[in-house]
Amino acid sequence: MKNIFYTKFWRKYYPIILCFALMFFHFLSAYPGGMTVDSFSQYEQSISGNYFSHHPPLMSMIWSLLNHIYQGPQIMLLWHLVLLWGGVLLLFYADRQNKYRYLYFVIPFLPNILAQSGVIWKDIGFGLGSFFVIASCIFYSYHQKRPSYLAAIGLLLVIFYIVGVKFQAQFIAPILILFVLSVSLKANWFIRIIVTIILSLVIIEGNNYLAKHFSTDSHAKQLRQLFDIAGVIVAIDNDDLLPDYVKEDKNLYSFEKLKSLYTPTLVNALVFGDDRIYNSTSDPIKLQELESSYVKAVTHYPLAFLKHRIKNFILLMKSAEYYSDDLFIDPNEAEKYGIYLKKNHVKDLVIFYLKAFPRLITKNFISFILIFVYLAAILTNKQSNNPEKVILTYIVAIGLVFSVVLLFATMACDYRYYYVIRVLTLFSLPIYLKFRYYKTSQK
Repeated sequence: MKNIFYTKFWRKYYPIILCFALMFFHFLSAYPGGMTVDSFSQYEQSISGNYFSHHPPLMSMIWSLLNHIYQGPQIMLLWHLVLLWGGVLLLFYADRQNKYRYLYFVIPFLPNILAQSGVIWKDIGFGLGSFFVIASCIFYSYHQKRPSYLAAIGLLLVIFYIVGVKFQAQFIAPILILFVLSVSLKANWFIRIIVTIILSLVIIEGNNYLAKHFSTDSHAKQLRQLFDIAGVIVAIDNDDLLPDYVKEDKNLYSFEKLKSLYTPTLVNALVFGDDRIYNSTSDPIKLQELESSYVKAVTHYPLAFLKHRIKNFILLMKSAEYYSDDLFIDPNEAEKYGIYLKKNHVKDLVIFYLKAFPRLITKNFISFILIFVYLAAILTNKQSNNPEKVILTYIVAIGLVFSVVLLFATMACDYRYYYVIRVLTLFSLPIYLKFRYYKTSQK
């Protein structure tokens, strides 16, 4: 009887047991959570209660609540991993007919995902929150049942969260909301689109309200504008586009200095450090002058602007990073906040694995290519009601929209910026493989 019970129990619950075991290993490998300058900045805000708009305040607000459970990055790390492994479990149970579904337990350990999933960044919260919403919608799509009102509201709250932690998330929020409504509402597409527009406005404006009334405006947009203006004036070899207030600061600015510091890789050299050429400002008149200069640079020199942006995007596609003790948490900085690090043999093992993995296949362009592989599969398949086709359509839509957003709205080529697309495209592989190679009987 014990063997029979054990067999039935294991067959029924082994995915859940395996998922919890892998999540626990994942948690240990990243413990207490990766922390960089951006992470410590948001953590400090969560402790002080003073929020700044450079990092939208919602993540720090949630973090401040989690600090009441245990102060530090550990609970935020756990929250992110619950989103990841909760999504894995939903995908595994979504389609029992997919013989490739066991890949879902492997994909989180691909370096493309593992290398940054344990770092406390808004990009990771955004990426894993988006993944959880998509995984939930996929689950309901395959089971052909509507989520409860509570579950649907929960998914919309997750979307509110991801829009609140990452500015660029607002551009894919309508796609996520439409997917949620498609599995929640028995209504025609016109009604779904109208409701999607309304909910998108509520979520985006709700987060704008939080940022406006509960954080200090750091006017971070000026950094991207300066970055783009610099790219244009270097290309045309003329700095007349720059506002006078920038050029008049002779202690900082010279055209030769700007040309030597500019790189399409990132804005940092222009605005940070002793050699910078620009001091950030909160003066509304100066900010307006800078914005006018930016508009003029884009409209009068569109080819130079596009060349600058495309260079940045290509560098983003070619970037790849791994775990590193120094990069992901500085012991001295951590101790300032009462975070004391101990030897972590599990993390050492993961670092060894990541460093041994070929760097080429971890680059962002792999996921960029997958978007078009999925698009080609969609366009060449004539079945209209195929669930895999519908799911891949949402993934492709998100991938294309977000890639265009990054093409025009970043001021660096940081590997983490494409994390959400790496997660969504790689977790779509089992669905694509079934769609492309594995024919099942029509229901």
